[in-house]
Amino acid sequence: MATTTEHARTIRSAQLYDAGDLRIEKVPVPTIPPKHVAIATKFCGICGSDLHFYHEPAFAMSLKHPHPLTGCTAPIAFGHEFAGVVAEIGEGCSGELQVGDKVAAMATLTDGTCTSCVEGHDNTCIRLGFVGINTKTGGMSEITVVAEDSLLKLPPSIDCDVGALIEPLAVAWHGVRLAENLSPTSSALIIGAGPVGCAVLLSLKAQNLTKIAISDPSPEKRKFVSHLGASATYNPFESEINPSSTLPRDSFDVVFDCAGVPTSFDTAIASIKPRRTVINLAIQETPVSFNLMPMVLKEVGIKSSIAYTKRDYLDVISAIEGGRLDARALITKRIKLEDVVEEGFLSLRRRGNVDCKVLVDVCL
Repeated sequence: MATTTEHARTIRSAQLYDAGDLRIEKVPVPTIPPKHVAIATKFCGICGSDLHFYHEPAFAMSLKHPHPLTGCTAPIAFGHEFAGVVAEIGEGCSGELQVGDKVAAMATLTDGTCTSCVEGHDNTCIRLGFVGINTKTGGMSEITVVAEDSLLKLPPSIDCDVGALIEPLAVAWHGVRLAENLSPTSSALIIGAGPVGCAVLLSLKAQNLTKIAISDPSPEKRKFVSHLGASATYNPFESEINPSSTLPRDSFDVVFDCAGVPTSFDTAIASIKPRRTVINLAIQETPVSFNLMPMVLKEVGIKSSIAYTKRDYLDVISAIEGGRLDARALITKRIKLEDVVEEGFLSLRRRGNVDCKVLVDVCL
């Protein structure tokens, strides 16, 4: 079988050794286990969780203790939002993919045996891991090796830069799917105009909602989401100066917390209508303390959302292909792999940065 990797001995790869220690190195071309596929990576997005892990590995990442599924410790090959072209197909694959096919990767790794996996909710696997977070192969590498059943072939109309956005959009889509009984007349509030909040906005629009408000302290981000289609924006810190900008209370059918700051949960409870649901998609850096009584008195439900399922990926691909979701609108910056630290991770943490989705062009 002809391959694009047979003559290559090393590839460039972003390797995370410790907090703040990400190196672009030459590493051996990864081996391809049975039922796995080697992808010539084209684009990889920088996720908000990547920022957390780069500055302080936590949550799903442990650099010092082996992951229960992969056994991996540092260095980790970074990057889990990626798309590329099939370069080589391992033994035992089904034959559905061919060398040269464009594919997007589901990054989740599951054990397949726990209660969640058996019940079809593999995104809540008790040993959940991620390619590019818990592995020696990742999307910020010229070659990434992924299980065949974690790859989805992209239609001709979807290029690899958009393909790399399917993963974060599937995260948002899954959160929106947890908000049951939404209709085109439903009103939604998104707290936080970062990449996840923007992806939730596009997912709601793709499902024909038009009354979508976003709260964020950054005027640049509020302007950006207005261009994306938000019907109203609010500054959570401006209410004392300009009372008309205060978020209306008891007014929204669903609230999505995509900020993960201590005050955002209280804002969500105050803003939602009685007997509705708040969806949390944020990674909480610190424990959240809140007054339970407002939630009790309004019978507000709370749901948390993690990752995605294959259904979410297929729904996002269908929405993009059908013209209902303009994924490319999220891209605000493209950088080279060699520049990923300075122009990616460090730039995104600088005060005043308003980039939504930064794409790493692995081929440059």
